[in-house]
Amino acid sequence: MTQKNRKGGCLLFVYILLVVAGFIFLLKGCLAKHDEYTHFDKAQAFHNSQLDIVLYLKQHFIVNSYSSEGGMTNISGRSIYFLETRNAATLELIKQTRLKSADKKNTARPTIIGSNEKLVWVFYGEIMAFDPFTHEIVCDAKVLAQVNPVFRNNLPGDSRYYNFNYILNRLEITTKDANKYLVNNFFATEQINESENNEPKEITGFKRMVQNLKAESSKEKKTMDYWTLQDSIRTLEDIIYKKTDEYRRVCESNKKINDARHNGISSINDMMINVAVIDSLAYTLLTHKEFQKNDNSFYFSNNSYEDVQKKLYIATIQSSDKNSGFFGMININGWKPVNNAKTYLNGGFLIQKETLEPICLNNPLSWIILSSKEVGNESPRILQRVNQQGIPLWIIELPVKGFNDMLLTRKNLVLFINDSDILTKHKQSNWIMSVSLETGEYTQVDMRN
Repeated sequence: MTQKNRKGGCLLFVYILLVVAGFIFLLKGCLAKHDEYTHFDKAQAFHNSQLDIVLYLKQHFIVNSYSSEGGMTNISGRSIYFLETRNAATLELIKQTRLKSADKKNTARPTIIGSNEKLVWVFYGEIMAFDPFTHEIVCDAKVLAQVNPVFRNNLPGDSRYYNFNYILNRLEITTKDANKYLVNNFFATEQINESENNEPKEITGFKRMVQNLKAESSKEKKTMDYWTLQDSIRTLEDIIYKKTDEYRRVCESNKKINDARHNGISSINDMMINVAVIDSLAYTLLTHKEFQKNDNSFYFSNNSYEDVQKKLYIATIQSSDKNSGFFGMININGWKPVNNAKTYLNGGFLIQKETLEPICLNNPLSWIILSSKEVGNESPRILQRVNQQGIPLWIIELPVKGFNDMLLTRKNLVLFINDSDILTKHKQSNWIMSVSLETGEYTQVDMRN
């Protein structure tokens, strides 16, 4: 082959290579427009002396093939996952870290187990603790086993056996041998003995007193002392009943809070509650029919799914078991309408995930009320800050159908929102929105950014 032919052959090969590379690049570019970027799982909020941040998991679904025919769309691809941190006020991206599963055979996506003020626990093939600001891995299965020999070859490879106890502020691990342990911030453990009696010492003390009095009364023979002892026993048993019921309510309330933070809030209606309590006053959103009942007792409950108009009412609390567990009953002297209060379609007080109680703001004292613009599940939502006189301080119409998660920081309400029924069904979001609690001004970013 002559030098001229060899040169021509090389040029042809380079030309074909460039055409193929260009075609692949063009194909990837066409497919990339179908890529999806979504938030999933439970977002977390943190702060230091200078900054409030939000931390969350993001899924990037990379489309490898796409076809649409006869009304059917077929998509295939793969997902990669990121841990992202943003400024809670501006939503500026501060840190992004691609996550890699510790188990190469793992097909499950990562999940946030829980967090405290110093770190966030994530499971992705194994348990890991991240610094929320730097994304440094400060603990993993290897470190846990080094600090606690009981964990060596004893940590499950399934996220179901890891839980975060928000009441005790500790990671809870169920090991392969079915024992349970709490892990503190120094990664040391304490075994949980579920057979122990965990009732308050006060109740145990009262029960012991009753036993002693019954033993003493059995020695008496229907004397005055006998009847005095019987009266004392009945009084103590009433106290025990009330204290036990109070303790049960506290446990139920703590479980509701822990479950909500661990599993997330399932629907928009579960993000709202019907009563807000300030000192000796109760505020509620009632329909006219509910107001006409003029009940002197009321229960804390989540919003109903009915399309109804509500107004703001006020009452003085006579007694309440709220302190012995949220969602209890309050006794009032009758509801009175707040003058000039407007109506709210399907309205409710927006709650904090951390407490399941209404978000209560100061200067001035006020709440966040969420309502619908019109009837139906597809209605846009309206968010407004309302004071004790029922006067809105700011009003926002949410630019999308709804939101799947929310975080309250010191100055902002951060919403993870979506514009797709499919995303709503799968509890995913493709937008983040940050609302100033003071002014109602907001900023929003696409998950692509």
